[in-house]
Amino acid sequence: MRKTYPLDIRTIQVPGKDAVKLLHEYRAKYPATGEYPFLIGDDKELESVMECAEGKEETAADIIQQSFDLSIDERIEHQRWYQRMDGAHTLAKIMGKWPGGLHDNGSICAHQNISTKEFLPTVHLGFAKIEKPWHLPAALKMGQWNNCPDAATHCLFHRLWYEEYGSEIVSVMGDVVECIVSRPPTTKEAAIKLALEQFWYCEDIVDQGTRTISKLAAAILKWPYWFFWWD
Repeated sequence: MRKTYPLDIRTIQVPGKDAVKLLHEYRAKYPATGEYPFLIGDDKELESVMECAEGKEETAADIIQQSFDLSIDERIEHQRWYQRMDGAHTLAKIMGKWPGGLHDNGSICAHQNISTKEFLPTVHLGFAKIEKPWHLPAALKMGQWNNCPDAATHCLFHRLWYEEYGSEIVSVMGDVVECIVSRPPTTKEAAIKLALEQFWYCEDIVDQGTRTISKLAAAILKWPYWFFWWD
């Protein structure tokens, strides 16, 4: 069943077990169709995505243009100020040591029950008419709640990561963004640099996830999948 929403996206429902396969099939068609596919999750996640856009009158084009007026340095300064006001940790305390051993650092999970890893019966596959994958946050008017960035800031980071690492958003849920990456960092130094950028973009992946910047860096070293989550 197809649905159309005021956000100028459309969705179809697909079996959870087939979702990733279908996602990649539609991704291959994107250059020809101009419709960028992304997983959303179940009905609850779709509702969360739609609710996030309510009351935001800026157009996707406005948001994309705003993203060019921003810089990562501005985001870092904002987050540092936020940490000082919140009495949070200092960056030095959470750098940590480089972990040993190899780990399974995850894969796309929007089509699964996050606790049991079982496939959801059905999930929504969304389509947005955008020129570049990093335009998706603008099309969805993402964020701007709690410490989740506004849509222009999402576009800023994902534009830079798209250009440098070939990362593309493949799922958007109410509080989660997932990416696949064609050119992940291949050295420890490059991974730490990227991990710092990801921390300033989404502190919760460290504060409530890896616990240290170094562990986050090890998780994204040569790994083609990124996960972001805001509490």
